[in-house]
Amino acid sequence: MKRGILSIIITSFGMYIVYWYNRNMCVGLDTASTLSEDNFEFSIHTFANVYKIIATSIGLLSLYVGIIAMKNKTKISIVGITLSIILIIISLLPICNFLFTKKAI
Repeated sequence: MKRGILSIIITSFGMYIVYWYNRNMCVGLDTASTLSEDNFEFSIHTFANVYKIIATSIGLLSLYVGIIAMKNKTKISIVGITLSIILIIISLLPICNFLFTKKAI
């Protein structure tokens, strides 16, 4: 398997992890009224740090593989490098705050 394609596959796995975490966080925020606030806040803050570390390290791994593919003059490596930079950026942003904002009635 070429390294440029491997970089894209690693990045897509990392983006799935970002999507999965943000989706679970949004569902948790919607159902937070039924849960005790202490347990919910503890689980968000505990897993948020681990999630950011995992997603950022996957992005850095993909960036490394993309740079190696770039040295071999593979044109698809540019896509892998771009996607890995996007993954690193979105892993550090709380996307749930932008997707589901509470509107005043």
